[in-house]
Amino acid sequence: MSREPTEHAYNSVFRADDDAPVNDQVWGMNTWCAPVRHLRRNDSGGMFDTYAEGFHAVGKTAGPVEG
Repeated sequence: MSREPTEHAYNSVFRADDDAPVNDQVWGMNTWCAPVRHLRRNDSGGMFDTYAEGFHAVGKTAGPVEG
């Protein structure tokens, strides 16, 4: 039997030049208690670039905020 979750997991990515703290969601834990990984760009194609590309891809699909 396959199951589909009703909640969405997410990461908070904060980027400053070649540094990016990434706060991962941990089920059942407040975000402020969850671990933070500090990614630093070393070479192209590494974990930093993977997160940066995903972050920019989400921005491309975002719409305007009304209000």
